[in-house]
Amino acid sequence: MTGTLRLRVQPGAKRTGLVGWMADGTLKLSVSAPPEGGRANLAVVELIAATLGVREATVRVVRGHAARTKMVEVDGADDETLQRLITAGMERGVDAVGRAKQGPRKEGGTHDGR
Repeated sequence: MTGTLRLRVQPGAKRTGLVGWMADGTLKLSVSAPPEGGRANLAVVELIAATLGVREATVRVVRGHAARTKMVEVDGADDETLQRLITAGMERGVDAVGRAKQGPRKEGGTHDGR
């Protein structure tokens, strides 16, 4: 089983991350990697794999290698599952390495500053 995602990529951005779903069902994302030598495509694969919690080898760009609009295939999940997992990743704020982003530290916590 292989699912597909349509992407709109902003390479060379300040931050790497998921932006959101566009009206036509395309996932908009940004990567800090420049669009040179395949670096932005690699960053896209890394971000999608981290968000889904899968190995990078299961994610591949199949169309749009030199364009901002891309088609990505992911082995082991159908389209509906991919959309659900991506949406969940956006809601919990997944960073480029698949960890939940941490909010600002609260004052008065238990950390004594040492």
